[in-house]
Amino acid sequence: MPIYADLDFTDGLPGDQKVTVLSSSYPDLIGKTIRWMPGWHSQLIHDRESFGHEVEYCRSNAIYRDGILVPKASFKLPATTRIKYIRPASASCLVINLPKSRTKDLDLARTLILTDSDQWVTPVFDAHSRILSEKYSKELSQLPSAQRLFQLASFMVFRNVSLDRLTRILSQDEWPLPFLSQGGNLVLKLWKEVKHGPISQSPEPLSAKLASLIRGLLKDGQPPEPLSRWQGSLSLLDFATWGGTEGESKIITAILEFTRYPLGRSHQFGGIRFLSPPWDGDPPLLQEIWLPREHFQTFSHDDIERILDQLSKDPKGVHIIEEVAFQERIFELLGIKGSRVMMASFPSPFGGYFAYGNEALNLQHPIAQALICLTAKVVLLGIRKSLPLSQYRNLEYLLRGVFLGLPGGVGHKYSEWANIMRDLWSLTNKMQLSDQIEPDSLTPKLEEFVPGSLKGFLSIDVKENWDKSFGEVLE
Repeated sequence: MPIYADLDFTDGLPGDQKVTVLSSSYPDLIGKTIRWMPGWHSQLIHDRESFGHEVEYCRSNAIYRDGILVPKASFKLPATTRIKYIRPASASCLVINLPKSRTKDLDLARTLILTDSDQWVTPVFDAHSRILSEKYSKELSQLPSAQRLFQLASFMVFRNVSLDRLTRILSQDEWPLPFLSQGGNLVLKLWKEVKHGPISQSPEPLSAKLASLIRGLLKDGQPPEPLSRWQGSLSLLDFATWGGTEGESKIITAILEFTRYPLGRSHQFGGIRFLSPPWDGDPPLLQEIWLPREHFQTFSHDDIERILDQLSKDPKGVHIIEEVAFQERIFELLGIKGSRVMMASFPSPFGGYFAYGNEALNLQHPIAQALICLTAKVVLLGIRKSLPLSQYRNLEYLLRGVFLGLPGGVGHKYSEWANIMRDLWSLTNKMQLSDQIEPDSLTPKLEEFVPGSLKGFLSIDVKENWDKSFGEVLE
């Protein structure tokens, strides 16, 4: 652990009543096991006594009015202060004094603040960020990259500082981000060094090993297998879809969220490529490429109908369909939330496949193009209310099943998904939304998925023996 870190301990496992101290400014505590009850791990509780609806309130902090404690006072955390994927530790305690000179309109009962906290808590967090900046920004900027990374993450965990407010303590340009380099080495790059170019993300199946790589930074350890054999390009460590952090360091858990924040603000998903897997017989690894936002078109609400009309006639050449923002808008209009399927053009030699499991759809495949054409047509009919509601709902239901039920996910079987596809094309014929088509001809066969990408649900061995080192691009 970097020597400037004040505290770190393991992220308590569900049901555990103890954690181990990994780092502390008090050496005698390091390695000690301490009691840890489940209710202690967060500053947030659901206060049902004082409020009629369930909202998140912070009750581990002390709130004063002109120096006098208001014992039952609490506040709702502003949306910008909530941390998405990690649980702040109760080691953080914020003491707040609300002087009458600055908060004259505050309505108090004897032990409560009655005024909605939305009206007074934001300036408190702004002041908190300003104080932390004055106290720590210079020190943080002078730390070596590894120590800086862990300190910034510790601000999130132990001081409950959200990412947007972290930028007020240290400029985002000075944030060190962890990248996987050849030989499985961890390289820290400042955001200002990489923000103007494309950024490759680490393939999802490597997530657990990448957590070990971060942990190795604590001990100056060796890269774990198979990362030591990695010969791919510099790749940003990405944990966004991995939930297996229980039992890890609290600060490592925070880094999972930290790494994606600057990327999501300035870049967008811009395509995929396939990498050689670490072991023979494994499926190719899918890698996302993110590009600066200036590479993409913008579209307004007024553009939606025009673009959908183009797609409903012929999706070829309508390049905006490759942009994730537009894909998300289509899914939103279909009532689909949380879809993780990406739509992108598969590079050679994978251009003939329909999909990579339930993760990516090939925009160059004729069945995918027919599906996009139909989707655009259905969404357009819904916007214009050109169909009876019952007919629209039937089409919408089947389209949701196609996108959300792509085989490859847990419980998503190919046979069930193929039946949904056939039902969709049959209903399309019945409603005369296109020329009469044979449903089986527009239902992808098992062989039209990238071999091995359906994992346990596909009884086809990966026959390709790629003559490439682990992580190199397959082409």
